[in-house]
Amino acid sequence: MLRLLTRRSLQIAWILLTQTVVFTAEIGFCYLAKTFKQRNALFKKTFLSIKSASAEIAKNAADPSLQYKNKKYEILNTRLITAFSLLGPTFIKLAQVLSTRADILPEAVISALALLQDHALPENADTIKKIVEQELGTDIEKVFLSFDDDPLASASIGQVHSARLKSGEAIIVKVIKPNVKKQVNIDLAILKYASKFRILHIGILKRLEIKGFVNEFSATLLNEINYLNEADNCKKFLPILGEMGIMVPKVYDGYLTSQLIILERFNGTPLDKLKTLNLSLDQSYRIAATFTESYLHMVFLHGFYHADPHPGNVLVLENKELAFVDFGMVGMVSENMLQNLIQIAIAIARFDMKASASALAALGVSSEDLPESFIDELERLTKSYMMTELRNIKLGPLFLDVFKVGHKYKLCFPSELFLLVKTIVMCEGVAAVVYPSFSLPGVLVQFVSKYFPAEK
Repeated sequence: MLRLLTRRSLQIAWILLTQTVVFTAEIGFCYLAKTFKQRNALFKKTFLSIKSASAEIAKNAADPSLQYKNKKYEILNTRLITAFSLLGPTFIKLAQVLSTRADILPEAVISALALLQDHALPENADTIKKIVEQELGTDIEKVFLSFDDDPLASASIGQVHSARLKSGEAIIVKVIKPNVKKQVNIDLAILKYASKFRILHIGILKRLEIKGFVNEFSATLLNEINYLNEADNCKKFLPILGEMGIMVPKVYDGYLTSQLIILERFNGTPLDKLKTLNLSLDQSYRIAATFTESYLHMVFLHGFYHADPHPGNVLVLENKELAFVDFGMVGMVSENMLQNLIQIAIAIARFDMKASASALAALGVSSEDLPESFIDELERLTKSYMMTELRNIKLGPLFLDVFKVGHKYKLCFPSELFLLVKTIVMCEGVAAVVYPSFSLPGVLVQFVSKYFPAEK
């Protein structure tokens, strides 16, 4: 085990070093190119006097700086995505978590990490079938009437195939890829060891509370690579989403293991492919409204929500009802945060800037008394959002801007909030794909009126 840890540590160090060197070299070349263009523009400005040349010089003098800045961010995005992708599933998941931390990381880094998608080359079908047989303890032909060799999806951790049971039922089979658990355990051991380094406990990283962050990340990832947890989540969401007429796949407990889960397969269209259905505007709006209402229902009434609202994880069935799939990532809201969120929702519904600012401030924790200027700044921020039409207000960007103000005043927000805000951002994006002018705050106002009328 020690040899594996050492080998993996060297591999991580090598990938990070090479990507850093390449990034530095590329930026160096960009800087030289920028300098050459600026000198060239200056030379032209000195020796050419005609008006047309002057106009061209001004353009040339202005453009290189902007081009250099954009190129620098483009290279940063490429290097960060490359490094995390090469490092495998643990670091891909780490990047996705870090992409929510607008309170700590600069916007350029957040933007880069947010581009990282968890797609991976599919594992050979024969290898997947062998894992299935090992987990079931029998030949694959004895369980399945058919098993599609081409995967429906392939990520760094698992792979999904469509199949039919001997009974004829259409199902999907999710399998943890080979060696994933071993690599994840090694990577987490390295991260826990690295979290002891003093350099990670100074400056802005001190507010991340790196040891606690790594421990929480480890627990979350270990839960995600154990399909027993996903099966449990499906069963918990069955009555919660059932209250809204939303379908949740049935789990076939007789075939369930930590590395294999068999689920009911729905015949539906993902939300990002609704154009193929030629829906009316009314149908599109109803789907977007039902989708977002389901999240308000989960968060405010149950404090437990599906935390990966990727458009491929929400299907429109033939009867135009919705079905949620993939319950590997879920979020929970503490009672204290829930009360604050309710106050924020009520304040937004009433367009009360002062109450909204106070409720947003209450989401964070500070080691010292916050100055009045903090609330004033939050109030100005909420006012800038609420002075626009309700349909133009976006809750995701509002929370992200609150994080930036909190960062300025050294305010610490609970980790559970970042996953929730990431989910809100994704929800608003998905709803806009379904119905471009959709307003989540508009649905929120109706939800508050229905479920919290006494608070108004």
